[in-house]
Amino acid sequence: MGEEQVRFLAHLTRFYCDQPAILQPARGGLAPWQVRRTKGLLLSRMDGKVGLAELAGAIPRAVRSQSLL
Repeated sequence: MGEEQVRFLAHLTRFYCDQPAILQPARGGLAPWQVRRTKGLLLSRMDGKVGLAELAGAIPRAVRSQSLL
């Protein structure tokens, strides 16, 4: 996880969660184009009005399930 990603996660945790996030090494992960697409969606909605279902919908299901292995 890059420094920018850690800072963004810290920001989200600080402002939108009741408990701090526990950072663990990721297995698998997203392809660079998937990161760009979801990051772009998050950055376009800095008001916090984006749900997990919408983020998941930004990546086709077959690709999403492969990335989580």
